[in-house]
Amino acid sequence: MRFARFAHSKGVVIWRSFCLLKYSDENFFGQIDKQIHSKIIENENERDPVSFSQKTNNFLMQLANNASVAPNMQVKSSMRFGESEVVDSIAACTRDLSRVDCAKCLDNSIAELPKCCAGKKGALVYSESCVMAYETF
Repeated sequence: MRFARFAHSKGVVIWRSFCLLKYSDENFFGQIDKQIHSKIIENENERDPVSFSQKTNNFLMQLANNASVAPNMQVKSSMRFGESEVVDSIAACTRDLSRVDCAKCLDNSIAELPKCCAGKKGALVYSESCVMAYETF
């Protein structure tokens, strides 16, 4: 990646493989970024989208809770859906956030899922402060 194009920027954020690089001329430590971005990872709809969305939402809420109390503020987990599918997921926060703010950030991400990705087999929701993703196999 060429960083020359950012040479005169006052701030840049790059998420790659759940690793965040961020710089700014303003202090951002300990502050939740409220601008949520989303991306559908797997555009295919689940066969039972209502049941899938409900079960996935409950699973991700537990995952968010676990991430906010984990020492490194990130967790990976899997759940079974139906007889043959497995949903892999990850939730992570930047470590400058408090545990309470990590939980809030991930909760904001979960709230975005019905708007962008309801019933989809995979999604990524992120901000400058946290990231959450799931994908069905």
